[in-house]
Amino acid sequence: MSPYQLKKLLRRGGKKFFLPLLACLLVSFFYGCGYHLKGGADTLPKDITAIAIEAFGNNSIEADMEALISSALFEAFSKTKRLKIVPQEEAHALLSGVITSISNMPVSFSSTDVVTDYRLTITLDVTFRRKGEGEVVWKGKGLSEIMDYKAAAGDVDLTENNRTEAKRELAREVADLIYDRIFEGF
Repeated sequence: MSPYQLKKLLRRGGKKFFLPLLACLLVSFFYGCGYHLKGGADTLPKDITAIAIEAFGNNSIEADMEALISSALFEAFSKTKRLKIVPQEEAHALLSGVITSISNMPVSFSSTDVVTDYRLTITLDVTFRRKGEGEVVWKGKGLSEIMDYKAAAGDVDLTENNRTEAKRELAREVADLIYDRIFEGF
């Protein structure tokens, strides 16, 4: 149907027909493409109700990033009633991982070639496995997230503060990604 025909249909009272049809099409599209609200899926085995989050390894030059990610993971998983965070000896499953790389690259410049924005990129491998037999429930290899932050020309302290906050936000994004992938089975 051309835009002209659509306008003509709407002018003739086609709204009564068109709007319900549009609503049906949108609903069927979202159901057909697998769309669902975040956090709505739970593909975890029902017998896994307690997890331990192990200290992440760090193969990058960012000495504090593994601590930020661990803290963000505790925060993300503590919001659910489905899983309880417990010490390793009480856990049904273990969450572990290693940061494989972190890069910090300039991404935009002023007209005088001064860096105005940087991009932090983190890549990590994560494994969620049953405690006893070590069966892998979910594995994410090469997971990656990015976070941009502003550079303050001539103000090293402000730039470093922006970078520190970007690292915290990046850790939260990584934790949310891991949480979603574990629950949704991707």
